[in-house]
Amino acid sequence: MSGLKVIKWILALAFAALLTIGTSAIILHGILKVDMDNLTGLSFWSTYLLFLPLVFTLFVILSCKFVSFRKRNAALLVILLSIVFIAIGIYHHSDDGYLANKYIIRYTGFIFGLTFGYVLSNKIFKNTNWI
Repeated sequence: MSGLKVIKWILALAFAALLTIGTSAIILHGILKVDMDNLTGLSFWSTYLLFLPLVFTLFVILSCKFVSFRKRNAALLVILLSIVFIAIGIYHHSDDGYLANKYIIRYTGFIFGLTFGYVLSNKIFKNTNWI
């Protein structure tokens, strides 16, 4: 594997992150100006259990789509990096070992989205450079 292929592979993952996570942040915080701490019941559940898991599902799928080889490794790397950032978020938001329910729901939605993205990516890309 040449250095140029590795750089293209990493740039593909960065582009997938920019498209999904960056765009969702712009939509939620820039366009809609959603106050994540003061959501109504419907907006809370639609944001944390529909929109954000969909974003992380698309993050995994687009990462696999944009890389040209070893798509499974791309999916696993995206999941690993996301779990690291989730762990940092849990550490940052936990107060004396206690994590508020809104953060548990938020991070559970992220994990669900990552898992669903991996399963869908496996089905979509199984015959095209998955391993």
